[in-house]
Amino acid sequence: MLQHLPNTEVELLWGTWFQSKGTSEAYEWFRPKGEQRYWPKFVWKGYIPPKYSFTTWQAILGRLPTRDRLKFLDINRVCPLCNMEPESTSHIFFKCRKSRVTWGKIKAWLGVSRPLTTIQSAIKWMARENFGSAITKRAKWVALAATVSLIWKARNLLVFHSIVFDPNHLVFEIKRVTCTVLYSLYPEDSVVMALGC
Repeated sequence: MLQHLPNTEVELLWGTWFQSKGTSEAYEWFRPKGEQRYWPKFVWKGYIPPKYSFTTWQAILGRLPTRDRLKFLDINRVCPLCNMEPESTSHIFFKCRKSRVTWGKIKAWLGVSRPLTTIQSAIKWMARENFGSAITKRAKWVALAATVSLIWKARNLLVFHSIVFDPNHLVFEIKRVTCTVLYSLYPEDSVVMALGC
């Protein structure tokens, strides 16, 4: 790693490292720097059920087995929800007309007006615009993870069990999950006042 530097520069760096912090500074210089990830602290919250955090985590990393990732299988690549475009993570969660209906109703319920285009942008926006009561803030985080997870679950029920994707039922389930989590954290009347659960 230091072969491309002249000996005098290496000696200067070496002297600087050991005059100030020693090996910790040297370690930081040699350690590969990865991308700073902002989303883990928002996805892995103690009050979000782990199964919803896990699916959201997989979706953010692009690890859900969507049809665009299953190239080794001889299967139809079209989205099973809308039967119009190739299925990908971005399509199934934000571009598919059926999932957009679900997001629209959940956003209206939570008072979110900004268009959501990716899970990462939704997390960034929610982190920046994190205002309102504690109940409303937590409801947004739970609803985000529940929406991603339950859209994926509904997609799988359609693919593997031929159960029709119903956006209205999905919205009901997302609200139920969100309110159940909030009832475990706050008095029932506070949750009802804040969200109408």
